[in-house]
Amino acid sequence: MGRGTGRAAGLSVSLGIGLAIVIGGLSEAAAEPTDSSSASSTSSADSGSDEPTKRSAESAGTDDKPSNRSEREGPEARSPSRDKRGSDEDSADGSQRRSTVAVTDHDSDEAVTDTASPEPDDDPAPVQSQAVPVMMAAARRPSLDVAEVTSDPPLATSTTLVPEPDSTANVDSPPVVTASVADPDPLSGATRVTVTADDPEPDALTYTTTRPILGTVAAGVTAGEFTYTPTRFGRILARFLPFVRSDRFSVTVTDSQGAATSVRVTTTIVPINSAPRPGAVTIGSPNSSSGIVTGTAKATDPNWDRIHYLAATAETTHGSVTVRSNGTFTYTPTAAARHRAAAVAAGTADRTDTFTVTVSDEFGALTHIPVTVRIAPTNTAPTGTADVEGPDPGDGVVTGTVLGFDPDGDTLTYSGPTATLKGTVVVHDDGSFSYTPSDTARYHAAHPQALSYDTSDSFRVTVDDGHGGLTTIPVSVVISPGAEAVAVPPLSTFCGCILMPADTIFRADLRDLPAMPESETWIRLLGGDRGATLRAAWAGNEWMGSTGGMPVNVVGADHPTEDVVFNRGYSTTGPGIDDRPYAIPDRPLVEGMPSFPAWDRHLLVFQEGTCISQELYNVANGVELPGAGLLDILGNAAYAAIWGSSWIAEAGAQYDMSSPLYPEIGHANASRLPYLPMILRPDDLERGYIDHMLGITIAKDVGAGYVWPARAGDGSAEDGIPMGTVLRLRGDVDISQYAQSTQVILRALQVHGAVVFDSKGAGTDGAGLLAMSNGWADTDYVTAKSELNTIPINLFEAVDAASLALDPAAGWQIR
Repeated sequence: MGRGTGRAAGLSVSLGIGLAIVIGGLSEAAAEPTDSSSASSTSSADSGSDEPTKRSAESAGTDDKPSNRSEREGPEARSPSRDKRGSDEDSADGSQRRSTVAVTDHDSDEAVTDTASPEPDDDPAPVQSQAVPVMMAAARRPSLDVAEVTSDPPLATSTTLVPEPDSTANVDSPPVVTASVADPDPLSGATRVTVTADDPEPDALTYTTTRPILGTVAAGVTAGEFTYTPTRFGRILARFLPFVRSDRFSVTVTDSQGAATSVRVTTTIVPINSAPRPGAVTIGSPNSSSGIVTGTAKATDPNWDRIHYLAATAETTHGSVTVRSNGTFTYTPTAAARHRAAAVAAGTADRTDTFTVTVSDEFGALTHIPVTVRIAPTNTAPTGTADVEGPDPGDGVVTGTVLGFDPDGDTLTYSGPTATLKGTVVVHDDGSFSYTPSDTARYHAAHPQALSYDTSDSFRVTVDDGHGGLTTIPVSVVISPGAEAVAVPPLSTFCGCILMPADTIFRADLRDLPAMPESETWIRLLGGDRGATLRAAWAGNEWMGSTGGMPVNVVGADHPTEDVVFNRGYSTTGPGIDDRPYAIPDRPLVEGMPSFPAWDRHLLVFQEGTCISQELYNVANGVELPGAGLLDILGNAAYAAIWGSSWIAEAGAQYDMSSPLYPEIGHANASRLPYLPMILRPDDLERGYIDHMLGITIAKDVGAGYVWPARAGDGSAEDGIPMGTVLRLRGDVDISQYAQSTQVILRALQVHGAVVFDSKGAGTDGAGLLAMSNGWADTDYVTAKSELNTIPINLFEAVDAASLALDPAAGWQIR
């Protein structure tokens, strides 16, 4: 029991002493301590003068009540002659003149005088050591009425101590002192103190400070400038003990005559502190119509201090931003900035804006969070119209101007194609243009039965405002045949060869032929009343698991030939087999391969120089061709074992493209027509016109028999459409609404028609267009395929091409 009581008593004493140390270290009992630690720093306004006597506070010597200076000293003692104040006699008899300030003790009848002592050379005792005697002195000494300046952020205050007026003649007056305390630095804790003294005489001034308890005071370069810096210990105390957040010291200003004025300064101790740390910034997408961007900036404080965001509205480089106290912000770009951001040449500086969100802790430590927002571009595209003149009657040249208008006032540029399918175009910087039709276009325009497609051409001029606004203005020009006769354009070629002579059905112009009586019936069989359309699938489209269309392999004139084994159809001879050697390339393209089930497996080879189209049907190869299914793989293994890498086929033919006559032997499709003269090729679209017949396939169950130019058929219907029938797109169909590449094909169907050359699967409507599957480089054909698949089959009509045959038994010549 006694031991516990002793521990409790010891703990109480320890806590009492600790509290006394802390509190004593924070309070100053007198204006200036009288011990050797009373002056911590001194600054002189006149380094050339003798060290002045510091002003002190003296006791009045009365027993009961304090007296003012006039009561403590008589006029004789206060007004010695100036010429004697430095003499030894004055010093000996104690008559040297001193300037003092009286302070009143509210708790005692005694007047107290405190004299400032010069600072000793030895280092002062630590703050903790000083705390006890200061605390005890505070208990002994009465409080003093001394002028005090206190730092109380956010406002700095100052108080001036003005001495009592002295009417005695020739008496030196003490300086008038004003002190101001700035806000402490929120991170370092340093506080700037400015003491301004005005001496009436004026005399040289010396500034002396006392030592604060929890910090240090350093004199600045300029007299009267001081910096108070709290110790780390003091700042740590302030962090954990909120009531320990101030410190005090005094500044005494003494003139060269010894008159002095003191002012007490109270500063705020900022706890040991770190600035807030920036966190994540959330930025929303700009509003598409207004361009406004909203977001939130976040920050955290490492000291767990309260933080707040500085609410403000400020101008930015490209707009304005409003920041709220919770860290949210709203950014609004100017209309001009949004338009600049839309410029094609705009850089990052034009397309973004930057501002800062400032966050502060409770002590004023600031952190600036940078925010970069995207400026939503805005622009109004230009508009325009085309003013087109008529064609020149001599050379057919058409001139005109595209007139553009931009609502934003942007500078406009004009551009356009250099060529069309029928002519050449020059577009100038000011929007003016000239169009020159080709001789071929003028030839077709001069035809007695020229189509609307033949008598006009079109192109587009692009108007660009430089801010992403592009507008294309369509320009339509008239193609004039001119007064002079235009030369007949040469026939198109493939690999330098003409694909059938001009006097064959493949080159015939069928515009004069009337529709056949059976036309409507046959169109209904093809699904004309069921919404059936033309079918276009080649170059990239899947058909039966493989790329659609018919591949064409091209080899040189000196390419080696090889024998083909014709037993694929269990027959080695017959009218469908031309057993001459074939110039087959290594690993050629084969129709439908390698997917299962591959269709007819046609292998087409065109040999340059000889102009021979070599066509094989239902080919196989045990080495170079993959198998299409298990049986095919087993068959290939057998072929490889028996014939090695030789090609095997069911039928084959070789067509001389320069001859209109039938080949002596061989064929490769149901109609026994050659593929090359009726296939749609890439060069047809590049040239801008097609001067040959096209080929189509129809369902096997709607075909029956055949007519010239076909020489056979495989239709299964009793009464249907004969193989060799030619379907022509009606001449009254307006094709100008389609893309130019599509118009090229549709015009060929209006002029030359399409012949039924083979059958496709039963039960399908419409008609499939024959086209090469390889060699397509640009993208025009993609548009053409898409639009061709929308052409209704009921826009076609059957015509009697057989009526043009010169000798149906000999060849494909026409009258």
